[in-house]
Amino acid sequence: MIVGLGSTQYVLQSGELYDWFADMRIVVFSVLAVIFTVAFCVWELHVAPHPIVDLRMLRRRAVSMGSALSFGIGFTLFVGIVLGPQFSQSILGFTATLSGNQVLVRALSIAAFIPIAVTCMARLHINPRFIMAAGFGLVGWAGFLSSAATASTSDFWSFGWALAIGGFGFGLLFVPLSVAVLSAVPPGDTTKVSAMLSLFQQLGASLSTAIMVTIVDRRTAFHLDHLAAYINMSRPAIAALVHSHYSVQSMAQLVTREATTLGFADANLVGGICALVLVPVALFFPTRKQPPAAVATGALT
Repeated sequence: MIVGLGSTQYVLQSGELYDWFADMRIVVFSVLAVIFTVAFCVWELHVAPHPIVDLRMLRRRAVSMGSALSFGIGFTLFVGIVLGPQFSQSILGFTATLSGNQVLVRALSIAAFIPIAVTCMARLHINPRFIMAAGFGLVGWAGFLSSAATASTSDFWSFGWALAIGGFGFGLLFVPLSVAVLSAVPPGDTTKVSAMLSLFQQLGASLSTAIMVTIVDRRTAFHLDHLAAYINMSRPAIAALVHSHYSVQSMAQLVTREATTLGFADANLVGGICALVLVPVALFFPTRKQPPAAVATGALT
């Protein structure tokens, strides 16, 4: 499992740098990813008497859909964790402390809404799937807000609403997902299912890191080509800069800065779209109409 997942992450993260399958390293690690992932699945399903990750649990609809949603939570959560500090420090010039405070804003928002999610299930008896759908909707909305706020002139509070709304959304996801899945399986299988949810969430986070970096690189190159096409003397603004002795090197740095900014904005938009795609998945999640209050309360601890 370690070799399979590690090789997959290496391919996704380094494929863009080494021109994908034109490089022998990417080919070798791709083969390793396929072989070891398949071997792990065969071992866990048919050989191991006590599997570490019991993949047979995925035969249950609630577990398979819950694993998909857990993957989505990990994926969308790390979009902000990966992109936010990179953009704020490399483009906006934030210190490590200031960019860390952005993560803190979202963390506090998550902590504020987790008790609300528990109250909605334990006391108001709201079906967890509706809470999860609302959570993914808020996360998607936050992705769009982050994309709109991503500019080379942004400051700390430009992302305030996006961070807060995204945190509110994640606060509505963690506990309801655990309650929805664990209440649908026998008590003896809860440990196996919990491990399954944790695995898929970590997998989503790992792949998010690799995929988002690739998207930023690709979209930055796209916008750089597009913006460079407009850098000519027929543009009055460009002619004015040239006549004011604005150096070509400074102009190139400005164009690269703006292209990179647009690349980060596109990546945030992709993260928002991914969250919105999970809204209907959450709505069709097979849950009990009124999950036990004890399960909801225990999930908080």
